[in-house]
Amino acid sequence: MAKSKYDHTPQSYCGQTYVARVFDMLEIPDGKRMPDLISRPHRFDPKLLLEVKTSGRGKKASLNDFQLHYSVKTRRAYFLMFGEMPTGLGESMLSGDPSTTYYDCLCRTDDLNNGNLEKPFHDLMFTFGNHYIVPGEFAFHAFAFEAARKKGEPIRERIEWLKGIVKSSIYAGYGGRVKEGREAWQDIHFRDISAIFHRDLSLTTPGGIKRIEVISEVYPLMRSWKRVKIPGPSGTTIYILAKPEHERSFDVLLREDVGRRKDVLEQLIEERREAAGVINTISIPQQGDLFEAYSSSSIQDSDWGNFLNSNRERLKRLSLWLTEEESKK
Repeated sequence: MAKSKYDHTPQSYCGQTYVARVFDMLEIPDGKRMPDLISRPHRFDPKLLLEVKTSGRGKKASLNDFQLHYSVKTRRAYFLMFGEMPTGLGESMLSGDPSTTYYDCLCRTDDLNNGNLEKPFHDLMFTFGNHYIVPGEFAFHAFAFEAARKKGEPIRERIEWLKGIVKSSIYAGYGGRVKEGREAWQDIHFRDISAIFHRDLSLTTPGGIKRIEVISEVYPLMRSWKRVKIPGPSGTTIYILAKPEHERSFDVLLREDVGRRKDVLEQLIEERREAAGVINTISIPQQGDLFEAYSSSSIQDSDWGNFLNSNRERLKRLSLWLTEEESKK
């Protein structure tokens, strides 16, 4: 779920719900201890945890250093990062059940502005494109690179510093982190992931080429990643860089889930597009209290006011990416 000032944006909520429907996964209510989504029971082995990052126009999204502990959800992952087993509270906070954490970098394809975001049911106007899915370790090292670059220090020093934050996050939660500042926020660049997937550095920027080169030096395991490409709804594509041991889970099981849901999602996308076309015609009052403005008799009696009143339940359903049948369950 949302964990930062960036993740509290409407597109973040809408994005993670959309991804949950595309992949037939469950949304996790824990706002700070866990990623956004988890696979259904017994569907994947190990179970899949997914943190959703939704892009703006720059094909990038923000990471918070506290979120980096999402990749350390098991005692095995803890040992691989720190070279020791967790103790005390840390041991109880980590699961012995196998799981793996990936980041889904989801591209937005709309061009909405702040004015649009004041309209009722404005989330129906968000549209989404391709997915770029990477292991959580890539997010960790991408964060380390950006932080090291801005501090003018070697990336390995910043990696050790971030490990301290991860360990503190596991043992003490959000309250145990250092005081939030600029260093707590770094970007993950979707163009870099695309360049890695396609083995084509021209798809990213000169800065992106440098990021990829440095990250591959300190995290050479990324060279062993497998590439999985899955057709998504409405002409979108899901690009996955998978660890070798997870290739089948994505290439077979997730492909099945996406294929099973594809027609349903395309129907919902078309329904949302039709509703968004009406919402887009709404004129936002320039001054005064918006709640009072929307509640006034003149607004309620307008064509779009009548549309909202007569379609409210349907619009709520579409906001949750649910079919009529699913909304009744």
